[in-house]
Amino acid sequence: MEITGLWSVGSIYYGSFEESFVAFMENDLGFIYYMNIQYDEIELFKWKIEDSKALSINGIEVYSFEDEVLKEANKNNVINLKNLKVKKYKKTAFNNKEIEVLEFSKPLVLEDKEFGFEEKNVISSHIYKRLIQLIGDKLPEEYKI
Repeated sequence: MEITGLWSVGSIYYGSFEESFVAFMENDLGFIYYMNIQYDEIELFKWKIEDSKALSINGIEVYSFEDEVLKEANKNNVINLKNLKVKKYKKTAFNNKEIEVLEFSKPLVLEDKEFGFEEKNVISSHIYKRLIQLIGDKLPEEYKI
């Protein structure tokens, strides 16, 4: 199953003051990005699909920001999910457009299990550029593409 790209909750459901993204990059790296008005949390991870069905996500580090200032970088409180089931299908979003959706068997962010397709090239996305801006020189080398 092809899941590379940037996916978001906001592409499916109308949001107000928060948004959640998940990105699967072609080099088996990825990130989860949760943002609201005053707080951002970015979790870097490695991922792989086993037997074309089960997804594993192994967290590397979580960065927490308040008002764009780094408050904490933590390698101990990371996401580690094994045998995560993933469904891929089309769905009508809040704007009446049909989009591609990934649905996970467990929530990735808060209660969010469904993420709609944003774009294929994660590196050129505004979210990846924001991630680089916020994390800065603390960003692991393998993410500096």
